[in-house]
Amino acid sequence: MNKKVLYLVHGAVIAALYVVLTMLANALGLANYAIQVRFSEALTILPVFTPAAIPGLFLGCIISNTMTGCMLLDIIFGSLATLIGAFGTYLLRDKNKWLAPLPPIIANTIIVPFVAPCYRNTANTFLTYRNKRSSRQKGVRILSQVPGAFCCPLVFNFLFSYRK
Repeated sequence: MNKKVLYLVHGAVIAALYVVLTMLANALGLANYAIQVRFSEALTILPVFTPAAIPGLFLGCIISNTMTGCMLLDIIFGSLATLIGAFGTYLLRDKNKWLAPLPPIIANTIIVPFVAPCYRNTANTFLTYRNKRSSRQKGVRILSQVPGAFCCPLVFNFLFSYRK
């Protein structure tokens, strides 16, 4: 099979998985506004297995943020945080696979607190921000990533086992 086609298909499947998992969380009321618990963030471990995950995660995040009604700042900077995290994960793939979940967590920890206060006046938020850098928002986003990031490698190693 043509490697370019395989790369494109892997990226598209990963983007679609990201969107589906985010829409599932959105149906449960978890994927938008100030507090976001995204099951799809567990997919940020995928660049360890395939570089096609980098554009797939980025595109999936843009589509998900748009479909769930996020603010423009969240669409832009949340997607950039995912892109930076995915690229960092890709860079760590050969060094230490156990450290691979850290770049998305670090990227979200740095970027999300600057976007979260913009949701302060949103009618559907249930958390009132008292200062510009809310440690609760950072904690929720980080905690939503950690369990899935360490569980997904087993499943995706099987799915993307063509890489040596």
